[in-house]
Amino acid sequence: MFSNSAIAFVIETFGDLWLELMLFTVAVLCYAVFGDGIGSVVPLGFASSNINDEGREGTSTPHLTRAAASTPPLTRPAAEPHLGETSQIKQPPKQRAAPKVEGEKNGSSQPMSMQAAINTIRVKGQAKDLRGAIGVFKKLKASGAPLNAQVHNCLIDAYLQCEDLSGALAHFQDVAHCGIADSVSYNTILNALLKKGYTEQAQQLLREMAARGVPASRVTFHELLHAKVVAGDAKSSWKLIDAMRAADLNPDSVTCSILVKILQRGASASSIERVMKLVAEVGGPVDEVLLSSVVEACVRMKRLDLLSEVMHHFEREGHALQLTSPSYGSLIKAYGQARDVDRVWGLWREMGERGIKATSVTMGCMVAALVTNGCVEDAWDLIQLVQENETMQPTLNTIIYSTVLKGFSQLRQVDRVFVVYAEMSKFNIACNVISYNTMIDDCARCGAMDRVPKLLEDMRVTNIEADLVTYSILVKGYSLAGEINHAFKILEEMKTTKQLKPDEIMCNSLLEGCAREHRVDLALNLLDQMKTFGIAPSNCTLSIMVKLLGRSQRLDEAFKVVSELSIHHGFRPNIQVYTCLIQACLHNRRLDKAMEVKATLDAEPSCHPDEKACSVLLKGCLDAGSLQQALKVVHSAYALQNADKKAHAPGVEGHLLSELCTRLSSGTTAQQDAGKSLAADLKLHRGVDVASLPKYQKSVAGKGGPRAGGKATMSCSRVSRRV
Repeated sequence: MFSNSAIAFVIETFGDLWLELMLFTVAVLCYAVFGDGIGSVVPLGFASSNINDEGREGTSTPHLTRAAASTPPLTRPAAEPHLGETSQIKQPPKQRAAPKVEGEKNGSSQPMSMQAAINTIRVKGQAKDLRGAIGVFKKLKASGAPLNAQVHNCLIDAYLQCEDLSGALAHFQDVAHCGIADSVSYNTILNALLKKGYTEQAQQLLREMAARGVPASRVTFHELLHAKVVAGDAKSSWKLIDAMRAADLNPDSVTCSILVKILQRGASASSIERVMKLVAEVGGPVDEVLLSSVVEACVRMKRLDLLSEVMHHFEREGHALQLTSPSYGSLIKAYGQARDVDRVWGLWREMGERGIKATSVTMGCMVAALVTNGCVEDAWDLIQLVQENETMQPTLNTIIYSTVLKGFSQLRQVDRVFVVYAEMSKFNIACNVISYNTMIDDCARCGAMDRVPKLLEDMRVTNIEADLVTYSILVKGYSLAGEINHAFKILEEMKTTKQLKPDEIMCNSLLEGCAREHRVDLALNLLDQMKTFGIAPSNCTLSIMVKLLGRSQRLDEAFKVVSELSIHHGFRPNIQVYTCLIQACLHNRRLDKAMEVKATLDAEPSCHPDEKACSVLLKGCLDAGSLQQALKVVHSAYALQNADKKAHAPGVEGHLLSELCTRLSSGTTAQQDAGKSLAADLKLHRGVDVASLPKYQKSVAGKGGPRAGGKATMSCSRVSRRV
């Protein structure tokens, strides 16, 4: 056991150690709080000082405005403050101390080297410590060391990094006045002015650079050129090109890429030729960005013909553009959109003659260009040739095959679609959901839904999940095939996925299927389900329901559905809905109701009758033998009661107008007079000559009616459009 004296000694010793530890901790904290921060002590002689030693701290900094463009040069006369003196510096918010850099050693009394000062200014600028950067610069200057342009450029950068453009300009003016500013100094200020949108001041400074013999960099010219192009100032843009050449800076691909953006629709042929001439002068392989810009400009102006002429001109002059494979792809795509198939094949052959290997992108552009122009068989033959070439086989992929699938599908050649699908399976070209949707859609439109189960099984085997488009196409296909019950089974199957919900398109397809099979109750039930699905009906939905209810002799329900749904969902029926209502009334032999719908339509402020609606009503009047009502419809359709020739006058189909005039001329004396008056008014007010319309014959209304009436409709439509 320890004695009492030993224990007392131990306690006293630990107490002394604890007191010393506490005092040391307090000393460290005081140093950290009242000193310049631990680990960031500036060497003696270079400690950070106030921003302005002359007592100007806190004064507001004047901001550069666009009005400064009218002042002479940005570099100041000799009466300005001494070089290095920082006037009216914007004081930044208090920043945390910058990290210690090389040359900043605690307790050092040796003057900082030039490189160490540059590094310190750069670090403090990055840390947003403008006060510290200025302090280091001033102490370096006070040491008597000669200050080179690099030091000044670092301080200008520090100003700009701290978002003090006025301070940067003030220091730059001092440096430029003393003749120390170099090209880096000027280019730094130029870029800063352009970023702020001060284009005129930047141009002024550019002129001063030329006067002082300071060369501007290519990047500076590009920045200024971009600003002029964005402003749409073509004249100044070309002046900058001339200035670049005067500075021994030849335009490159970047210059051309910027300049070509000024070409908009309506640009003159000389403008685009001048740009393309500049492109040719660049020489060497054409930059992909540049070519894309040129092609986009030509497409935007719809002047690919001019692009072809210019390219042929350069070929004749021996300055043919050296295109790469992606460049050929861009051109093939552009000429494909312009429907110039001959030029598309010419580019493809030219690429082969020059030994340029096609990539998947180029091959995709070629196939897409052919399919877009209806040359699907040519695209398929090209794929067969590529498939036989082992070196080119890797260029074929799912996208290329899917493009051909879509082409055959649009032509409704379902057999060819499955030939392509068989080859994809043979060469292990994976199908995606878009490919399967394309094939299923073709089956739906061609009435080949019996082939769909095999496609669905292949999707399941390859773990490709059906999406909303897949289910919509299936519903549409079975509805068109008259298998409405199967279509509703597809709907129930989709609802079990819990990830997909039916949309308006799918519901409308089901409603159309119900209309084809006269399944009124099933359609009304689906209309109620749309509420639970959260699907708002549209005018398309109303049109389908009106057709279905009208054909089912449920006219009152048709009007009720239109009224309730349009009011509840806050939209107004459009002209298609009104036309369907008129047809429904005529189908139910309610000419009076149809005339009421026409009167309501005339009163609608946001919906106006069109030729289709007026023609449907006129035909109904003629079928009902009501020539008096037919006269009213024609007078309204041609706005004969309105002397204003600019009044809305949709007119009617020509063969119906001819039929009315013929029947009036063979009627009673009053009807004959009414027919003559109508013909005179039509010719006087609307320029429609009834005598020039095809003569009405009763047989025309039967078998030959549609074709004979088609020409008359076109003629009358042109008249109404011209009026």
